[in-house]
Amino acid sequence: MRVALVSDVHLEFWADWGDLFLSELAIDVEGSHADVLVVAGDTCIPQILTRTLVKLAACAPDVLLTIGNHDVYGSDHATIAAEIRRDAPKNVHLLDRSSVSIKGTVFAGCTLWPDPMRAPGGPMSSSMDLHRMKQPFNWMPVEHARDVAFLRSAQADVLVTHFVPHRLGISPRFRGDSGNWYFHVPVDDVVQDICARYVLFGHTHDPAAFVVPRDDGSHTNYLCNPRGYPREGRCETYRPVYFEF
Repeated sequence: MRVALVSDVHLEFWADWGDLFLSELAIDVEGSHADVLVVAGDTCIPQILTRTLVKLAACAPDVLLTIGNHDVYGSDHATIAAEIRRDAPKNVHLLDRSSVSIKGTVFAGCTLWPDPMRAPGGPMSSSMDLHRMKQPFNWMPVEHARDVAFLRSAQADVLVTHFVPHRLGISPRFRGDSGNWYFHVPVDDVVQDICARYVLFGHTHDPAAFVVPRDDGSHTNYLCNPRGYPREGRCETYRPVYFEF
């Protein structure tokens, strides 16, 4: 089993809606003989969702994706999840508090929404992008609780989230930042108890790769491979990260 990982590709920032990137991605994934492409959220805005799902389907035999915050701009989680389930080609699988088995490997995932009540000064003081979503204070706390409940009972070889599931996923340059409530969701021990071999995530635009030991002597590999915004300088040389079982 060979897996390719991308996240935070933000196709809405490109005049061609990411067509060139997706064509190059398909060539890269095929040339690397990957069985699965994981897209860990922040793929595109809702206006280009359907066309993007169709193009993603051509990138790998199976494509797994989670919903990111940019993916629900102007909308809400439940609406976008329903649209993906309705419009996605058969080989594109949404991980939304759900799992799928591919060639004997179990992939499970969810967005892992943060709790806006953790925002310093309260949710209304947040300067994050919540204003770009429809009534986020009505649904985000509920989605957060559902995501955490899912993780408490999840079993997976590979776990996928959009938001950062372990404190070590926060870049050193942002350690201690008051905005980290909207990046790291403090479920570190819950995620470790799943005993997944790999945990894949996005949202932060700093790549990450680290290993966290488990009590039984084994370990979990954490990977984050964000493309980011055009201004951040990673797009020109960006490629998927690959790993194998």
